[in-house]
Amino acid sequence: IETEMTLPDGRLRRSWTEGRPGPAGYLEDHAHCTAAYLTLYECTGDERWFARARQLADLTIEHFHDAEYGGFFTVASDHERLIARRKDIEDNPTPSGNATIALVLLRLAAFTGDHGYRAGASDCLLAVQRLAARLPLGFGQSLIGIAFHLGPVKEVALVGPTASRAAFESVMHAAYLPNTVLASSEHPDRSAVPLLEGRSAGPTAAAFVCENFACDLPLLDAGALLTRLSS
Repeated sequence: IETEMTLPDGRLRRSWTEGRPGPAGYLEDHAHCTAAYLTLYECTGDERWFARARQLADLTIEHFHDAEYGGFFTVASDHERLIARRKDIEDNPTPSGNATIALVLLRLAAFTGDHGYRAGASDCLLAVQRLAARLPLGFGQSLIGIAFHLGPVKEVALVGPTASRAAFESVMHAAYLPNTVLASSEHPDRSAVPLLEGRSAGPTAAAFVCENFACDLPLLDAGALLTRLSS
């Protein structure tokens, strides 16, 4: 994707096969890939994926967002002229671009504290809330986004040496924690992830559980982290 399906400005192509690149990507391409990069960052702690996710999200806002009525168009602002730019909002058979980007922006807001991301997600979800209440089977991803938006959302900042973070990471990856984001670093003082700013640990790992960037005292035991996240 990064070597063969990325346009010069950082946006994505729709397809690629046998050396032949396809046209510029649609909203769903950017939304799903951004979601994947954020998950990849949470799984690996490699901040290049966080940076790439944030870049793609910003490009999606710039080129797909409907600044007048809210939500996101299926095609970009510089796409060939159409009679009308439509918006995909239903989640059957796959999650819609609007629902996916809404959840992505909410997750980015939790990582960064940037309320602009939250506002962009809110207008997507407001547009479908009544339909989702009446026809939930067609709006599953939107309902996940609404649940995340209503919260509470737990922001976990995991800092300290890589080896000693393993037990904490096992807890995070083994449990089902839908309204949780995870940022981790061995050197939080050099991190580009705002959630990690000001977090520090001694010779062993520590986990900070936060809500709206207000954090509890650091936890030094993985079991304590699981108990806190389950409460």
